[in-house]
Amino acid sequence: MERVIAPNQNGFVKGRAISNSILLASELMTFIHKARKVKTKWVLEKYASLAGQVLNKDKSTVIFSPNTPRQFKRIMASTLGAKTSNKLGKYLGVKIDSRFNSADLFNDLVEKVEFKLAGWKSRLLSQSGRLTLIKSVLQASPIYQLSVLPMPNKYADRIDALSTNFYWGHNNNKSSIHLAPKQTLFKSRDSGGLGLHQTSLFNKALMAKQVWRVVSQPTSVYSQWARAKYFNNNMELLPKKTTQPAAIWRCLDKSGSLIFYHLWWKIATGEQVPLGSRFWWPLQTSYPSQHQNVAALINSETKSWNQPLVNQLFAASVASNILHSPLPLCNSADSYIWKFSVTGEYKVSEGYQLLSDTRHQNNPSQFFPWKFL
Repeated sequence: MERVIAPNQNGFVKGRAISNSILLASELMTFIHKARKVKTKWVLEKYASLAGQVLNKDKSTVIFSPNTPRQFKRIMASTLGAKTSNKLGKYLGVKIDSRFNSADLFNDLVEKVEFKLAGWKSRLLSQSGRLTLIKSVLQASPIYQLSVLPMPNKYADRIDALSTNFYWGHNNNKSSIHLAPKQTLFKSRDSGGLGLHQTSLFNKALMAKQVWRVVSQPTSVYSQWARAKYFNNNMELLPKKTTQPAAIWRCLDKSGSLIFYHLWWKIATGEQVPLGSRFWWPLQTSYPSQHQNVAALINSETKSWNQPLVNQLFAASVASNILHSPLPLCNSADSYIWKFSVTGEYKVSEGYQLLSDTRHQNNPSQFFPWKFL
């Protein structure tokens, strides 16, 4: 797998993401299931010779489709020297061979949360202590699953209920009175809440992070795979109709709107940004064929905008915005930014705030002026 998974995708070293390995494993499983003829033993031997990693047959399992003849199963199992099974099991905590809407995929997750709660004595903790446990342990436990899989609402609501019940001091024998509405607990602290994460929205914000990695890290292995397989234009990221996309990608695609609706080009040279890009300013008039990208609007010697051409191609208000946009003096490449982030980098916390609408709907100074003293 060293040839398949790039060094910057190993989650056990700083700057490397475990979730990318899960995504790549899902893509590989989709490819293997669709292949009709696979020289399995040759592939394994070739991998061992290239990577220097020999398959451990004692720890290996092979699965077959339900309609595979028994004789073929015996031959293949004997050839590979591995056990047979109906399921692959888990990879990095995620069942990659399960249907992503199946109950067993999320029942385990809810049971883990319940098990952790059973081991804590809520009556012996203050509410501040319970809140800390919920934020640092409960809501961080399923982060890898929630990063790549959409959780059905009934399971998300169940985890939310377990969290709120624990906060108010519930135990197996006795319930406690809830002194505030559930919505208050899930509001941000600036809006007068406790800042707990609503699981369904947190799930969407985490999955959007994977889409952002495809957008912002074009040289990573999974980004190259996804761009080639699911997009027509490598830079404009125009979706491509594909037959039988990987199940995980279908799930990620639904969360992509959080990224693509707020995506914007940060211009450096303009060589990678076509005029009329859906992620940049709209044109007012058609433009000559020689002006194919934004680089035509930039004087490469002075690193400044070509003001007459900008005024010619764009509406007055748009042209003013473009001309007041600074250009970097040093050599750098055009890049995407996420408009709702101060740094331009998508962050899960900011995506969650946008989804929950707390930042734009509520004005904290109106209700809690002491926060700004």
